[in-house]
Amino acid sequence: MGDWEVIELDGHGGGDVEFPGATLGACSQDCPGRRSAPRADEHSTTPFKLPLASGTHPLRSIGLWYRPLPCLLRFALSVSLLCTVVAPVRAAQAVVAGDAWGVRVIGEGAGRKLESLSEVNTGKPARVQPLQARVVAERGRGGISVALLADAATAAQLQAAAPRFDPELDKAMEWLQRLRPKTQPRARIVLTLVDPSRHTRARRIHGNDEGTVVDLVVPLPVVEVDARPVEVGKALAIALHEASHAFAAQATPGQALSRRDDEYRASLVEACYRVDTLRMGDTLRLAPRPAAGAGEYFVTAQSRDAARDVVAELVRAAGSDHVRGDDNVAMLGLDLACAVRLAQR
Repeated sequence: MGDWEVIELDGHGGGDVEFPGATLGACSQDCPGRRSAPRADEHSTTPFKLPLASGTHPLRSIGLWYRPLPCLLRFALSVSLLCTVVAPVRAAQAVVAGDAWGVRVIGEGAGRKLESLSEVNTGKPARVQPLQARVVAERGRGGISVALLADAATAAQLQAAAPRFDPELDKAMEWLQRLRPKTQPRARIVLTLVDPSRHTRARRIHGNDEGTVVDLVVPLPVVEVDARPVEVGKALAIALHEASHAFAAQATPGQALSRRDDEYRASLVEACYRVDTLRMGDTLRLAPRPAAGAGEYFVTAQSRDAARDVVAELVRAAGSDHVRGDDNVAMLGLDLACAVRLAQR
């Protein structure tokens, strides 16, 4: 599909639609050197953010955790730069560099909306038919909910997943509850997992009356059965990264984070969720990306540097750049570091 698929939803989510490290900053105007993401409203109060990866696309990537080595770079950047290796020595596959996600607030007052933008599987053949997805899992309580959708091929993969990905979903609920400000009583993540063989662009718009809804599309790599929950966790980490940005974008002026702090916190959320969902027998590889180049676009540079800072702190806390889920000492160090840093931000 050559154009963005624009869908305005009225409260139900669904439809078409890493950790890695760093999220890009926001562009209030067209980002230099990139294809411009479509602007739904010229009065946008929060511009799209791009990922920290080294891609060449316009969106902002959420985290770069999952790539075989350098982890996942989205679009242009990503946050976490963490890779999870599933038992013996099999590295979980990662999202392709160039994938991107972004959120921004458009409009004001009662007419304010939250826009979620995804571009995945760049370089692959375009999707010919509209994306058809169905709910494969959902959690909800109070004003918090997480819905996991998938296209037909991906749904079949998830049904065969063993072990199941229930812990990843339950932890995503906990993190969304933790992130949600008291001033934003409702929050929802709608995550659509798609087969990695088709280039897909999706733009989802949710009205202010729905609360904060982050609605993304993320490819699910074809991996062995026991690695699928790990990939679901990576995708949920991306959504939480974007949720952190979405909450920050709607903060009142006196409570708004600086761009630097916003990028750092989103990267930290993504990374710490991955730590929180690390299973016994799996290994978390903390692999920071190179520092931003002198001529790099400043938004990308901020996102990249935030991701590097987060990964560096986690390496210090764990005492190693490879952490096993059954290493109680390293896991305790990571848990403490995440709790302290999140409280400070």
